Amino acid sequence: MARILGGRSEHIYQAVMTNAQTKVVFGGLSDADGETLARELLRELFDYNRPKEILNKPVVVGFERVIMRSHGFAEGVAESSATSSMEAQMTAMGMGSGMTQTFGADGLPIGAGASHVDTASSGMTTGKGSMSAMSRSVVRSEGESEALRPILEVMPTSVENQDEILHQATLAIRKLPKRGFFLTRPDQPPTLMVTPDVDDPMVSQRRVATFLTAAREQSPFILRSDAVSQLVEQRSDVESLGDDDDDQVFSVPDP
Repeated sequence: MARILGGRSEHIYQAVMTNAQTKVVFGGLSDADGETLARELLRELFDYNRPKEILNKPVVVGFERVIMRSHGFAEGVAESSATSSMEAQMTAMGMGSGMTQTFGADGLPIGAGASHVDTASSGMTTGKGSMSAMSRSVVRSEGESEALRPILEVMPTSVENQDEILHQATLAIRKLPKRGFFLTRPDQPPTLMVTPDVDDPMVSQRRVATFLTAAREQSPFILRSDAVSQLVEQRSDVESLGDDDDDQVFSVPDP
């Protein structure tokens, strides 16, 4: 497009872009042509609310009430032992004395006597004892509480800007597959299409020439490419003459 219309006037460029209601665009274009055609043909497909998926992240959108239950279990064992021993020694001593007197039948004393006694004793006792004890405890606990759990939803945090959307549309045109093209028609959105594989027709060159001749006779708008180039040249020359030469007439080449 840039090669054909780049050297022409702005009026011819605008006439082609505006009046050609049906456009077919194939891939393999330059960056400049791809960006221009993306603006002209794919603008209806631009979505300025399209999120950047790489920047999506979980966002809290609400809360839900949940019941939390807890269970606890504890077990303990305690053991103790004790040993004791005892030893005791005991000593006892005693002393005693006494006197006796004997009386006869007539009640008169007939004799007397005295006595003295000493006593001593000692002893020892020993003892030993031991004690052991063991205790075990088990504790179980249960609890219940209420809490709010956040509800997370992956949501976009940013959308693509105009330059990013235009860049993607330009790449879509430039990287069209073989035989792939965008078709735009009046009042219809752009459509991605692929030309079908068609086997070589078994038609002679004579029949092809006859068909082209008949088509040119039926439509005055069917011209050869060299004739179209010549016509564009004539229109450019007329436009360059200015407003004073409005009566300039150019001829349409024969098809």
